Amino acid sequence: MRLEKLRYKMMFLFMKTLTPKLKILLDDNCRKGYIRLNDYKLHDNVPRPSILKIKELTGNKQLVGVEIGVRDGINAISIYNTLNIKQLFLIDSWINYDSIDCHYNDMNENFNKTIEKIVDKDNITVLKGFSSEMVSEIKDNSLDFVYIDGNHFYYYALQDLELYSKKVKLNGFICGHDLSIDSVKFAVYDFCRKYDLKYESLYPDFFIQKTHDNVVALNESNLNKIINQNE
Repeated sequence: MRLEKLRYKMMFLFMKTLTPKLKILLDDNCRKGYIRLNDYKLHDNVPRPSILKIKELTGNKQLVGVEIGVRDGINAISIYNTLNIKQLFLIDSWINYDSIDCHYNDMNENFNKTIEKIVDKDNITVLKGFSSEMVSEIKDNSLDFVYIDGNHFYYYALQDLELYSKKVKLNGFICGHDLSIDSVKFAVYDFCRKYDLKYESLYPDFFIQKTHDNVVALNESNLNKIINQNE
């Protein structure tokens, strides 16, 4: 009996010591996007909650928006059918990333599926390329909303939030998918804390209203500092 009590006591002390360090390690790796503690397949569940919220708040007003991370166009066409779209920009590179573990075999197929879905829609524009490159195609303060569902690694998610928030009008909407993925959650949290904004969790989406205009676009130097701090 004494040996059993001693064993449990040692185990308790071991876990008490290890758990905080393990949590720091997990949080750090989730922040960088190396691991995901929460992952699921919710791709086909449309319309997405944040798009429905935009519809609720804007009614039948004509909107200009961007979707980052288009994949096969399922969400894009849902956005188009749910909102009164004046102009919708679809941004995706449809290529794999060589520098990180992000490889899919159906990139060309997904691109073709997207084109098939929008071929007869003149007010949808496809911008094929990385979101960091395509941002120059969008005018500052020209968007009613941006929906972010691109690369979910922390620094890419934060990069999209930083770069495209400047493109959104005052009182417009910055939203996106996969808040339950830890790297996305950290990016949203850090972005909102930096700019004194509030985000709402609309599982599995996040939803931010740009309530003030102190969100400024990053220059390349500042963006590299953010990336380097989180590598």
